[in-house]
Amino acid sequence: MELRQYLKDKGLSVVELANRIGVSRQAVYGWLTGQYRPTYRHALLLHRISDGTLSIHGLMGVEDV
Repeated sequence: MELRQYLKDKGLSVVELANRIGVSRQAVYGWLTGQYRPTYRHALLLHRISDGTLSIHGLMGVEDV
């Protein structure tokens, strides 16, 4: 699942997600637009708060092998 879809499904705003993982809303917007990728630490936090719904590899733009 993509981050944008996760936010929509959970009814979370960009600001709420940013606050949960301790980043700026601009960072989350950058991830949503593809301008940036989350660090491994942030990808792991996203994976954990989503109960595994969000893939670490997918968030970091690495294809599963």
